Amino acid sequence: MKKMMSLVLVVVLAFSASLFAASTKKASVVAPVTKAVAVAPVTKAVSVAPATGEIYENMLVTNVWPWLAMIYNIGYERMIGPNLSIRPRGTWVGVSGYGVNFFGLGVDLFWHPLQKGIEGWYFGPRYDAWIASSTGYTGMMHFIGVMAGYNIVIANGFTTQIGLGVQLNIVNSVSAGTSSTTIAALPGTLPCFDAAIGWAF
Repeated sequence: MKKMMSLVLVVVLAFSASLFAASTKKASVVAPVTKAVAVAPVTKAVSVAPATGEIYENMLVTNVWPWLAMIYNIGYERMIGPNLSIRPRGTWVGVSGYGVNFFGLGVDLFWHPLQKGIEGWYFGPRYDAWIASSTGYTGMMHFIGVMAGYNIVIANGFTTQIGLGVQLNIVNSVSAGTSSTTIAALPGTLPCFDAAIGWAF
């Protein structure tokens, strides 16, 4: 009986020793070390187009505020030199009364000190003629003046303009058929104001 117990004990010890050796060998295996590689973030390059410095030499323009009184107008400005422009203008009144039609003609000659085409500061003389006509009669009022202002060219040639000036009535006349009568000019000076929008090209 003692021999049998001794044999069982030897077998158990041998089996336990083999299990311990196997677990020790498994624990000795070292997992491979992976090296972390830092990846720099990708930045998207944004290209900014340089300013073209485009100079506009032509512009269609309308003075906005008279439209509120149904006085419609349009002008065309063109550079005729490095710093000189000319602008003919036309005006017509949408409402006529007592068989009388009203319209006007004018021209401006502007000096542009910045030499950037029509953009920037401007200054110069202006002339206006207001005409009232009916059957057989025509009346005219003539004005001369000066105006200064600033013109901004925004995107795609769109423009805004502010101008201030004064004008003087120099002579008036009424004609009927082949006869004409001169009428005395109005005394004093009158203000002139432009709040205009337009398109430059």
